[in-house]
Amino acid sequence: MSAENKYLPQDRNGRFFRAIEEAGEFLQAVGKGGRFGFDNRHPDRFETNAEEIRRELLDLRVALDALLPDIDAEIARQKAAAP
Repeated sequence: MSAENKYLPQDRNGRFFRAIEEAGEFLQAVGKGGRFGFDNRHPDRFETNAEEIRRELLDLRVALDALLPDIDAEIARQKAAAP
């Protein structure tokens, strides 16, 4: 496992929790944009709230894409077990 991947979840539960975490970060960024303005920025950061929302959305997309095969496998398992 490479150094950059050592913190990525290696099992289904980990992928679920990563998606939850990324969704929370996305929602927080959207909330800040709505509250303070999308063209505003945190004084300690270089990106605008809109740019932060985009970055968090892309992170969420990656987490959801990693989770999708687990969801598909569960649906297939349920269908195979159905009477």
